[in-house]
Amino acid sequence: YVGNASTAVGSYNLSGGAVTSAQTRVGYYGAGSFVNSGGAHSGSTMDLGVYSGAAGSYTVSGTGTTTMTASLFVGNYGSGTFTQAGGTTNINSWTYFGYAPTGQGTMTLSGGTFNTAGMTVGLNGSGSVTHTGGSNRIINNRDLIVGAAASGSYTLSNGSLSTNNEIVGYGSNGTFHQLSGTHTVANMLTVGGTDKGTGSFTLDGGSLSATSILNNGNFIQNGGSISGSLTNNVTFIFGGGSFDGRLTNNGSTVLNADAQFGGGLENNTTINVGANRSLSLYGSR
Repeated sequence: YVGNASTAVGSYNLSGGAVTSAQTRVGYYGAGSFVNSGGAHSGSTMDLGVYSGAAGSYTVSGTGTTTMTASLFVGNYGSGTFTQAGGTTNINSWTYFGYAPTGQGTMTLSGGTFNTAGMTVGLNGSGSVTHTGGSNRIINNRDLIVGAAASGSYTLSNGSLSTNNEIVGYGSNGTFHQLSGTHTVANMLTVGGTDKGTGSFTLDGGSLSATSILNNGNFIQNGGSISGSLTNNVTFIFGGGSFDGRLTNNGSTVLNADAQFGGGLENNTTINVGANRSLSLYGSR
């Protein structure tokens, strides 16, 4: 326990050697911080910001290695922050940001490698991820969910993100903003997962690769590249970039830039082509 009592302020700095504990709780009732800059930290579960009013932060940098055989809770009932600037983190089960309704969980990934068997950003409390470098790998055929039962956001401006499936706006408000970087979804990317979820995805740069994209919300491409088929059921706005895949339009598609769809087009409603703009098709129809 680091920061046990409500008035406590605790810190732990690990720069070498090894620490093993069944449970790691940083910010239990009070405020706690843990920095792993060069050691090996292992255990079963880790909680940051356990109870309401508590605040816990954890940082992995340098050559630090952190391994949990079960889950990571960032913002359980309190406030939690996870920062990775280097090193390696291995979470062998789900990582949750904003676990309980009062929880607030944030992550900043700027370097190193973060491996987790499933990630939920905004489970029952709010969650956010700012990804500016390094690698976020959702492993073991698990998924990334942004906005499960509470609001969640993910911003990718550099580095790489890979997952099996991805849902943005499953049961609440989810937003994904990609400015650069490499984004790989092995199977399906869903924007707006259920009738209770509202999803928004904006691609301004970088690359997005998915076997299929199902849009039940707002999907905006202003730049970058898309590889994969897109089924649009609500709103798709194309403002630039490249699209190498088939578009099936069942909603509203607006083309504000010259567009080429590499896998052909099936239009069942309306496509609005901007003034002095063109739409061309190649590949299978």
